[in-house]
Amino acid sequence: MSIHQEQGLQPQNQTINLSDDPTQIVAWAVLGIEDRDKNGTNETLLLTRYSPTYDKITFVGAVGYNNCVEEINRMCKELFGSETEGITIEDINNCLQYTPSGGIYHDGTQDVSIGNFTTKLNRLKTWETIRGAGPNTPDGANEVALGNYPLTAYWYEKNSLSASTNSKNLIFGTDESPYMYWLATRGVYANTMAIFGAGSVMGGIANTSKILYNNGGGTSDWTMSLRPVLPIYP
Repeated sequence: MSIHQEQGLQPQNQTINLSDDPTQIVAWAVLGIEDRDKNGTNETLLLTRYSPTYDKITFVGAVGYNNCVEEINRMCKELFGSETEGITIEDINNCLQYTPSGGIYHDGTQDVSIGNFTTKLNRLKTWETIRGAGPNTPDGANEVALGNYPLTAYWYEKNSLSASTNSKNLIFGTDESPYMYWLATRGVYANTMAIFGAGSVMGGIANTSKILYNNGGGTSDWTMSLRPVLPIYP
């Protein structure tokens, strides 16, 4: 791997070459810094591909939910090198300096944040309705397992953030050219059903649960781009 700066370009336009083939040079941007070893110090520089890939992947149903994180990470490594991985909702939150208040579900009249990510589905107001839709979980487990899934879905809009325009455009793209890509993140949302999905950035919204499967057995499919993250350790 080599890091170099093209003649006449500013530092933010530096590129990282992950192969000896000059046609494979990809523009990267600074995503932020992170405390990856959890010692209280942000020591790791995170880079991301300046824009999502043109290559796209389709995830479908329960299988897509079960395997999305591993598949996103695997493909990022194949495309961009063994040190890369898929971008996560945590990476995006850090870049935008956004702290989520907790998981979100629909209580029958409106979306509600429960203020944490530990409340299980069987503690929700809508649990009996959810359970009545069917005991199916993505991994085929029983109703008890379904009730024990924590509510981890949340989302927020680009226009609701106080982050800088440059940061928001890096994550969401511009209004003229919005980004649409998968996150290496899973989330569980609830309304009249338990809804399992992979994270995504789409239409100016970052979310943890673009629907792929519900406990009634329904499935959805989405096709989106990938976006790698490359950690640079000190």
